[in-house]
Order: sequence, then C-alpha cells, then structure tokens
Amino acid sequence: MRTLIFFCSLLLVFSVLSCTNQQENSVLPLAPEAYSSSNGYSEDCQSNLISIANAVVLYFDASGFYPASLEELGAPYSGLTCPQCAELYLLETDHLNYTVSCPVSSSIPHGSVHNSVASWAPDAERICQANMRAMSSQCVFFFAENGRYPENLEELEMADFVCPVCGDQYTYYPYGECSFFLGCGLPVGLNHGYINDGVASWIPGGSNPQNACRANMRTIASQCVIFFASNERYPESLEELGMADVVCPQCGNPYIYEGTENSCYIECGLPLNPNHGKIDNGVPSW
Repeated sequence: MRTLIFFCSLLLVFSVLSCTNQQENSVLPLAPEAYSSSNGYSEDCQSNLISIANAVVLYFDASGFYPASLEELGAPYSGLTCPQCAELYLLETDHLNYTVSCPVSSSIPHGSVHNSVASWAPDAERICQANMRAMSSQCVFFFAENGRYPENLEELEMADFVCPVCGDQYTYYPYGECSFFLGCGLPVGLNHGYINDGVASWIPGGSNPQNACRANMRTIASQCVIFFASNERYPESLEELGMADVVCPQCGNPYIYEGTENSCYIECGLPLNPNHGKIDNGVPSW
C-alpha cells in the first residue's frame, strides 16, 4: 500500500482562518503558516502547534486514522510543552477531525489548529491569501484521490470561502488535466492575488528573506505532491519538476533536493549555519 505524504503550500502549505467547512476525510497537505504579530511566547507556541499538526497529518496518511494522543506520535511531539506555562499540548481527534491546542489559560491564549486551520489571523490581505492556500491544498488532496482537479469549489465543498474584504466568492477553474487557477474575487489591481498550479502570485514572505525562502520550499514541496499523484513517485531532481530555477532569495543558490520513490527532501542552499531550514517528507524544520 503506497503512502502519500501530503505536504503545504504553498505554499504550499501552507492557511490561516477562523473557521472552515471541510469535506469528509479531507486533510490539508500542510498545517497553516504561523502568522503572529507578537514575539516571544505566542510565536514560539504557535510554531509548536504547527509542528504537531504536521505530525498528525503524516500519522493519518500512514495509518488511515488520527492518533488518539500525542504519545502515539512519539518524540519530540509527545513531550512538547507551551513555552509560557510549560504544560503539554492538548490533542482531540475523532474519525474525521483533529484539533491541537495550547493549554495556556484563556486570558493569554496562543490558539489552536483544527483540521490544518489555525485560529489566529493577521490582516485581511493575508487572511484572503491564506484562504487561497487552504483551497489550493485541498485541490491537491482532491487530485490525489480522484486523478483530476475539482470542477468547481462546490465539488470541493469550499464554496462558502469568500474574500474577507469584498465578501465575494473566489474565482476558480481547472484547465487541462493537471492544472487549475484560483483567484481573489476583487477586481484586478485591488485583489489579493491568485494561485496558478500551486504557485502564488504574491511575493512570499514580504521583505524577510527567511520567510520568502521557506515559502519557496513549501511551494516545491506542494509541487512534489502533485508530481507524485500523477507519477506514483517523487521527482528525481528539481529539473524534472521544472523548478530548478527557484533559488534562495538571500544567497541565490539553488535548493538542495533529494528524491526517491516514496520520499523527498528539500533544504535551503544558503552556505551558512544555520540556513533557512529544510522540509523532510513534508515536515518543516522550523
């Protein structure tokens, strides 16, 4: 039985929403990015939540069901604690859903991740872009299950996702057998961008080269999932994936990539220690 290891976003991955309408058995390739306007405990805690959520998704992919407890995930996830209260994280699962949450008191909550959707949210533009990342990730999952992209957002059961600014539905259409377009409903010039075949139009990470580099690695990881769904193996090289020209925005070096039939490894090419991290079989190092 082959194992599909579903990654992010874009990207992949990579979504930040307050609520969602997930289809049955739907699991996003990547838990959402850790957007936080504060430093210190909150940011570190949200990073922990995302790491655990990634591990839960991979556990589901390998076994067909969610773990009943963090102990089933093993180290280091079973021993992760909130950096502020030092309490273990809380995991609740059933047949179709999971929620991992911070145990800190309600007066200083750090949030939770429910079915790969984070409870914290930044400004409207980033919420809109996170919506598109979430739908793009679900498109990849749909493709892996059905050998095609959904005909519309109704088939994906995500038609109720709207731009937080205008309230309009997103523009979506598949073209060809292995391509799709997803865009914000606002008029061109005012909208929040689009995702074409898993690649976002907006500059990832803003002016922060580390965030931009990590977004690049998420994009490569998501495209690897699409390649796997079509070929039942991961690409042998970034040249085969058509992404050899994607480089670290800080040093300009190409990414280090190793692909086998059932696994792939992506690492920043920055020749410094530490570099911007890696994604090993869908699990980011950050």
